[in-house]
Amino acid sequence: MQKKLILVGWDGADWNLAQPLMDRGRMPQLSHMVENGVSGILRSSPPYLSPMLWTTIATGKSPAEHGIIGFREFNETSQSLQPISSKSRQCKAIWNILSQEGWKTNVLGWFATYPAESINGVMVSDLFASLGTRDPEQKTTKRYVSPEDKMKEILPLSISADAIDPGLLQYFIPRLNEINLKKDKRPLELMKRLAELYSYHNTAIALLKKDEVEFMTIYYHFLDWICHDFMALAPPQRPEVSERDYALYSEVVSRAYELQDLLLRDLLQHAGKDVNCLVISDHGFLSGNERPLQTPKVDAGIAAWHRIEGMIVGAGPLFNSGVNDIKATHFDIVPTLLHMLELPVGADMPGQVLSSMLKSNNYLEKIDSWEKRGNSLENETSESVDPDVTKALLKQFEELGYVSPHEERKELAESKSRRENAWNLGVALMGESRLEDALPYLEEAYFYHPEASHKALPLVRCQIQLGLIEESLVTEQSLLDYGPQNGELCYHLAIIYRMRKDYEVALSYIDQATKYEYDKRLISLEHGLILLHTGQFEEAEQIFRTQTVENPSISAELGLCRALVLSDKSQEAEQRTSAIVKAFPDVAMAWFTLGQSLERLERLDEAKEAFDHAIQSKPEFPEAKAKKFRLHRDKIEASEQFAPLFYHDMNFSELPEEKASKEHTIKLSRLREDSKKRRQIWKREQNYYRSADYPVKVFNSNNQQADKQKPVVIVSGLPRSGTSMMMEMLQKGGMTLQVDDKRPADTNSPRGFFEWEPIKSLGDNPNCISQAVGKVVKVVSSQLQFLPRNYVYFIIWMNRPISEVARSQQTMLQEQGNSHNDLTDSKILLQNHQNEILQSVRKYADNPKLPLRLTEINYADCINYADDVCSNLASFLGELLPAPEKMNMVIDPALYRNREKENKTNGRQINK
Repeated sequence: MQKKLILVGWDGADWNLAQPLMDRGRMPQLSHMVENGVSGILRSSPPYLSPMLWTTIATGKSPAEHGIIGFREFNETSQSLQPISSKSRQCKAIWNILSQEGWKTNVLGWFATYPAESINGVMVSDLFASLGTRDPEQKTTKRYVSPEDKMKEILPLSISADAIDPGLLQYFIPRLNEINLKKDKRPLELMKRLAELYSYHNTAIALLKKDEVEFMTIYYHFLDWICHDFMALAPPQRPEVSERDYALYSEVVSRAYELQDLLLRDLLQHAGKDVNCLVISDHGFLSGNERPLQTPKVDAGIAAWHRIEGMIVGAGPLFNSGVNDIKATHFDIVPTLLHMLELPVGADMPGQVLSSMLKSNNYLEKIDSWEKRGNSLENETSESVDPDVTKALLKQFEELGYVSPHEERKELAESKSRRENAWNLGVALMGESRLEDALPYLEEAYFYHPEASHKALPLVRCQIQLGLIEESLVTEQSLLDYGPQNGELCYHLAIIYRMRKDYEVALSYIDQATKYEYDKRLISLEHGLILLHTGQFEEAEQIFRTQTVENPSISAELGLCRALVLSDKSQEAEQRTSAIVKAFPDVAMAWFTLGQSLERLERLDEAKEAFDHAIQSKPEFPEAKAKKFRLHRDKIEASEQFAPLFYHDMNFSELPEEKASKEHTIKLSRLREDSKKRRQIWKREQNYYRSADYPVKVFNSNNQQADKQKPVVIVSGLPRSGTSMMMEMLQKGGMTLQVDDKRPADTNSPRGFFEWEPIKSLGDNPNCISQAVGKVVKVVSSQLQFLPRNYVYFIIWMNRPISEVARSQQTMLQEQGNSHNDLTDSKILLQNHQNEILQSVRKYADNPKLPLRLTEINYADCINYADDVCSNLASFLGELLPAPEKMNMVIDPALYRNREKENKTNGRQINK
């Protein structure tokens, strides 16, 4: 029989909140697991956002690899924002791996699992709880559960807020009867959280009762929700909290932990006595006197409440017992689970097997990647979520402060969502020390929102670490504009100037941060680092030693070790640093400091090994590489064994620092050139999106010279709407065309496309339009936004039924061998695009003060009512069109392909 394993996710669970309750006997199930199993710290990663973190936990991969990088995304099909979906995940999760290996696998409530995937078991997606008690026959229930035939059975287990027992609510708020629920909505919000909690828990129990569990993972969002809602009201009472609110709500957080513990016991009792259980949290939650004074009013500002240290607890036959000093990261969970279940770890998973947690150490040889083994991950087109659910969830994310209110206009919504997620991914990559990968995302987020100090800060640090000092000084202005009398800002500026090696300015900002009463612990640690860099080792040692006693942390301990090494107290440094690398084997600076202490103790082979570990943890670590190089060189020279192979591999004519300097110069040039190209693209997009009211906003009424100029006649419309035919008609009518022969005629346009290649780059070179003055040029609809001012425009817009345009475009793409969207989706996209462009152009054409004229021509009318069309164009263009009577000679009804089955002309419109 296969081993049984349950993975339980408690979002935001924190030892600082759980341990006092355990000590008082109020969380007996968690206490039992700790006493009979293993426990410790699960370190989180910035920007501490749950969708990213839980997907890293489930895949063992970075957000850059797994693709879940925020709370919401833009759905191309629905042209709207929606909660992040499972179809954005780009690699296999633990449930995909186990399913393909034959494990019966159940997944409940995990972040970013809608639409529910097909697995060897049951998946209940993260949007399931939103369904409440809906009719299972409703189409809106599609893909909330997999397999879909389970929906009728499972849907009744999802409960609505009004179904919550008042007695349960009173357990959280004993004085509930004193609250006027019309004025104070907090109890109602608590009911919503409880409804979600029990929807998933009830489903988990039902599945455990019915089927023998092999692997189950269940995610509870409850603790994180409750802490965000009520932590400000928890003990100790804060000055801004009224006596009444404190009396009503001060125990809500503690009782949430108690309830979560009770549900854990219920879960394990139904799973059976031989079950193995791993309980984890994605991050901790600040409490007590560590709580922020206020929540930053920026995207993801609510994450200011999140603490880097989460929880990990394991118990069961596969786990050791009595081990309570586990140090883990999100990347370690999947490798550890695979090892527990006797499956190999993927070499592309950066985490480690937490061997100290487990009884078995029978390591299997790694495989290259689980992505290459078994079936590939499904990558279907993302489905749009039920609009009611989308609206409710996005509103919830907005109210909590995870995201800002979304824009109604689809282009702005898409752009803003992309920038939010770019910042999230950039910060995550920074946390992984992938600086070059992070830079483009941080630059993009900052470019569109330069006034946001929280977006400038990581970019400045990234730029400094990459050596882009001049660029960092420009970005820093956003921080300075925030205002000098701010302790947190001064603290961050101290870090920035220390990184720039301007220690005098850094120390001045430390003084200001102290003056404005910012976090004393953080100020002390930064002060100690600056003193290390200025050679004041004894003073730095005293600061760090004090912090290791008053506020123990890896930062304080590592700072003390560095000070001890530099003060020639290498024996103590070696002992302390050895303890750090044992607990935190992935901290490169700890290995480097250990190497320094070992080198001074003349334990050179051990020192070289320590520097190797530092380089392994942080490949771009020039100081560690230089240390290793010198140790290796000195050893060879001392032995006088100058092996030719060694000199072939190592060039002694150039020290590592010199080589690194040359490489750095080349890298800076490349980074700056790439950055320049990106900014040019964003600048064009920014100009477009800043036209907040209309997609085309390039004309003004102050152009006194425009009416005296010859106009540019533009033929425009959706691609495949008859623009080529109109160009040929105008040419036959005696007008001069601005065209070239870059694109030859083909079966789709047998008489030619009548295009001019430079106009396709109008956004990059808007002044190219000057060459078309007094002529006719074809400009595709999406390019109208880039028309420059100071020219007169006569626009002929070709209308054609959207279904015909979509079909014609699709046929053309198929003939070219390109992929294409579903025809229905194409119709929606084309209709929305045409409506917005036309709305804008009509707006300007109706203003007699503006140098723009518009006429709209129906494609079918050119075929069926050519004389009327020619007359209309003659009136519209006047003397610009010398021979309008010749235009209808161009008309060939055989060109009218992909038409509607019934070509109705009702509503035929020829504009005058």
